[in-house]
Amino acid sequence: MAVLPFIVPSDKNGRHINEPLAPYETVDIDDANPDLQYFGNMTIDGHWYIKKVAAITGGTTIRFVRGIKDYRSSWWAQRASLGYDDIDIIF
Repeated sequence: MAVLPFIVPSDKNGRHINEPLAPYETVDIDDANPDLQYFGNMTIDGHWYIKKVAAITGGTTIRFVRGIKDYRSSWWAQRASLGYDDIDIIF
């Protein structure tokens, strides 16, 4: 998986936002399986990430994958087979 450049998010006035996930909005939720849920998130520029929440013995794991284009046409449909990792690795 290619490492994507870190993009410093900005608000509509060009001020940098300290929270890297702030410009994203949840646009899709797959919660058909309560033990494995996916949350698709996008910015207005088309950057995206998917959060995978999985129930495991003794707890829950939360992993991420992200990209910069083609969310609707490619990545959301393939969410189950993507390579997810910890937030500090992905962002």
